[in-house]
Amino acid sequence: MKLVKIINLCKSYGKNIILKNLNLSLNSSFVYFLISANGSGKTTFFKCLLRETSFNGIIDDKNIIYSYLPDKVKIPSYVSVFEFLIMYLRIDYKEVDVNKINEYLRLFDILKYKYRFMHELSKGTKQKVLIIKTLLSKADVYLLDEPLAGLDYKSRITFMMRLKALQEEGKIVVIATHYYNDYSFDNKKVIEIDENNQNT
Repeated sequence: MKLVKIINLCKSYGKNIILKNLNLSLNSSFVYFLISANGSGKTTFFKCLLRETSFNGIIDDKNIIYSYLPDKVKIPSYVSVFEFLIMYLRIDYKEVDVNKINEYLRLFDILKYKYRFMHELSKGTKQKVLIIKTLLSKADVYLLDEPLAGLDYKSRITFMMRLKALQEEGKIVVIATHYYNDYSFDNKKVIEIDENNQNT
């Protein structure tokens, strides 16, 4: 079983304390929901895991591969959905499974948009493309920031079924959201990040 262990994680920007002595163990036994009163705590936590910012403390995640779906993404306008997925997947993989891309496009009911430019898509369709990109990554840990934003009901169900399948495969799923009750998982674990009480 994959495990990520966080010990006394601290992060501040100047005098503004964002994370203080956060202690966590993450594994595939639960789907984790990250909530934070100050708004920036969730994103900062993800950035620490991804080593996109400096921090104090210990993150024990040797040989762990992350896949990250941020809340906001700058998307190139004049590339097609297919080109976008190929482009990002080739960053990490020499070979890209085109059949797998088509399978996910069909699963989320957007195969018909395969050759549409990204700037032509609705917000919900763009979110589906970003979710597909994230799910196609061969990761150990999936970090998802408000992933249901803009999704229709059918796509939400499809997405949650895929997350359950990932967890059954031994993957770790961490979701940052204000609306964890929207997710139908039996094994939820809520992590509250607050500068006054950050040990869960």
